[in-house]
Amino acid sequence: MDSTFQALGQILLNGLPTFFLILFLNFYLKRMFFTPLEQTLAKRYELTEGARIAADQSLKKADQRIADYQKKLREAREEVYAQQELAHRKLADEQAAELEAAHRHAEEMLSRTKLQLASQKAAALETLSQRSDELADLIADSILKGKAA
Repeated sequence: MDSTFQALGQILLNGLPTFFLILFLNFYLKRMFFTPLEQTLAKRYELTEGARIAADQSLKKADQRIADYQKKLREAREEVYAQQELAHRKLADEQAAELEAAHRHAEEMLSRTKLQLASQKAAALETLSQRSDELADLIADSILKGKAA
C-alpha cells in the first residue's frame, strides 16, 4: 500500500506541471482570446441591435409620414368634395331660379294669350251675334217675300 501511495504521489508530482500548464493556459486564453472575443461580440451585438433599433425608428417615422400624408390627402379630398358640393348647390340654385323665371314668363305668356283669346272670343261672339242677326233678318225677309232660297 505504501508503494501505491508512492506511485500515486509520483504520478501527482509528474502531473503537477501539466496541471499548472493547463491552468496557466486557461487564464491566458481567457485573458488574451475569450475576453476580447466576448467584447467584440458584445460590440457587434450592440451595433447590430443599434442598427435594428434605428431601422425600427426609421420605419416608425416612415409610418408616421405615411399616416400624415394620408391624412392630408383625405383632408384635401374632403375640401375638394365640399367645393364640388358648393358648386353643385350653386348650380342647382341657379337652375331653380332660371326655371322659376321661365315658369313666370310662361305664366305671363299664358295669361296674355288667355286675355287675347278672351278678347278674340268676345269679338268673334259679337261678330257672330251681328251676323246672326243679319242672317236672321235676311232669312226672315226671304221667307216673308216668298222667295225660295
